[in-house]
Order: sequence, then structure tokens, then C-alpha cells
Amino acid sequence: MVDPESLILGSLALAYRERRLADIAEEWLAENSDLVSISRLRALRPMLTGTDTDRELSGLAARVRARTGSASWRAVVSKPHRIDVPEDRQKRESSRKAVRVGRWRSGATTLLQLRLGLGLGVKPDVLAVLLGSAPEWLTTRELAELTGYSVPAVREALNDLTEAWWIESTGDRPAIFTARPSKWRELLRIDAEEHLTWRRYYDAFAFLAKWNATWPSRGATGTSGMDGYQAISRTRELWREHSSFFAAINVTREPTAYGARLSWDACAELFRTLADWFDEKSSVPN
Repeated sequence: MVDPESLILGSLALAYRERRLADIAEEWLAENSDLVSISRLRALRPMLTGTDTDRELSGLAARVRARTGSASWRAVVSKPHRIDVPEDRQKRESSRKAVRVGRWRSGATTLLQLRLGLGLGVKPDVLAVLLGSAPEWLTTRELAELTGYSVPAVREALNDLTEAWWIESTGDRPAIFTARPSKWRELLRIDAEEHLTWRRYYDAFAFLAKWNATWPSRGATGTSGMDGYQAISRTRELWREHSSFFAAINVTREPTAYGARLSWDACAELFRTLADWFDEKSSVPN
């Protein structure tokens, strides 16, 4: 299932290695910026602290705002940018939006379809996560972690969705919630054989971006004057910061298990598992 905010931030965080990632993100946003949650983008952004993502995001937001005329993107522009967009280009991009909806009828676009119908906010996002996590039952705190929204905001959305009979809840404390994908497939015209799976892309991209900032290349000493010991300590912090994600995808060997040395075998195993995880057809858990 497409998670646009995570994919945008991940693309910007890794754009220094592949510049086309930022270009692709901009072109997609030129047509679909109204389906991206600025509040969620800002909520997830701190996960990439220590990378160049803030600067990249500010520039991207300025360009998208210039191309679409949407004032909402001003909230993520951190400094003035001079952007010139030809008027005829703006007209072409506005006309393209009129024909985009017909191709969005698949499991991968479930969140976008829900946002298109319900508007931006916590409710469509929470519903998408529940549909993509079924048949699991999730707590309010788990849903807050998976979406990036605050616990009070998620709790309010869950109460409304439960009262509307869109999702199911138990009377336990803490309450747990689930949604029935079979009820939504017909409504959203999603084929039964298509997977509805919510994946923790923001965790994966945040780890990769911070890893690259710590270890620019194999055996390097790190960035910004970071010596080998500091880089090892930072790697240990990264492991602990994303431990729940690694546990979920069955990565158990800590890269810094040998104290002051980095275990390259453990690193290789971690990245092989991550590569398999990014392949949505693999058997690696979500």
C-alpha cells in the first residue's frame, strides 16, 4: 500500500545518491499534492533529523507550491526560494488532475482512494493502516506509532470510526481495533487477489538515511568529523531507535554486538533482509 509521505521523505533523504528520486517525487506531487497530508509530513520529518532532508523538503515544497498554487505547502518551506514556473505548465498540470482517478483501483492505492473520498486527516490514514494490518488487532498507541499522528488524535479518530461502524473494537483496556478488508474491497473495487498490506516504509527509510549519514561508505569514519568510536555509538543508537521495526522483520543480530567493532557480517544480513523486505512479493514479515 502506497504511503506517500514516507516515500516522499525517503526519496529526498536518498536523493544525494540518485537525483532522479527527488525529480520523480516533484512530478508526482505536481499532479497529486492535494492528496498528501502536510501535517503527517511534518510529523514524520523529525525521524530524519541529522540528514539533509529538511533542506531538500523545503526546496521541493517551494517548487510544488509554485507549480500547483497550493498555499498549504508554505508550512514546510523553511526559507525563501526563487522558483519560476511557466504559466502554460501550470495549466497543463491542472488539466491532468481531472483524469487521474480512473487508474486508482488497486490495493496499492487504498490510502489515496480513502483520502480522495474522505479528505485528508487522521481517519482515512488510520482506516488504511487497519485494513493493511488485518487480521491483526491494534491498540491506539500502536496505530499512533504506525501513522505518525499523536495518540489523542488517533484516539478521537478511532472513537468516531467505531461509532460509525466502519471498524471494530473490543471493550478491553487497552482497547484494540481492526477492520474487515472484505467489506471495503467491493466499495473500492479492489480485486480479491490483491494484497492490502501496510508497510513501515518510514522506519526503513529513516534508518537507511541515518545509516548513510553515519557511514558514507564501507569502512569510512563517518561524517562531520565523526570518528570511528562515535560512528559505532551512533550505529548502536540507530539500532535501538528502530528496534521494533527490526523485530517485526525478524532481524535479530545487532551490528554493534561486538562492542567497539562493527560486525560487517551482521550488517550484510541486515541489509539483505531489508532488500527482501522492500520486495513486496517476498516472505519477509511487514
